[in-house]
Amino acid sequence: MAETITTIYGINILALLWIILTVIFILLAIFHYKLMKKEIKHFRAPTVEELRFGEEGAQQMEHVHIFNRPLQIFQEQVNSFVDEFNKDNKLNHKASACGYITAAITAAIALYFSL
Repeated sequence: MAETITTIYGINILALLWIILTVIFILLAIFHYKLMKKEIKHFRAPTVEELRFGEEGAQQMEHVHIFNRPLQIFQEQVNSFVDEFNKDNKLNHKASACGYITAAITAAIALYFSL
């Protein structure tokens, strides 16, 4: 039997290509599924007492709590951004994983029809 472009040494090249693509797509889906579970932790701003004075020095200062409010506002804003980023990151990786699963199923169907 004569060798054709799709068969070399008795191996169906098209089927081999679809097998390789199916495996690659499955691995990429697993990769994005694992990344979907990762999150950035919340930021905790130290208080002014912790930064400069320690426990003993803070007791000697009467109005040091005035400086803690800007740090608290900053912490809330950063953590709000982190929450939004984590939500968007999870959604992006979920969409990528679903896309790769769809591509793997399509490649598997193409493999079936190429045999």
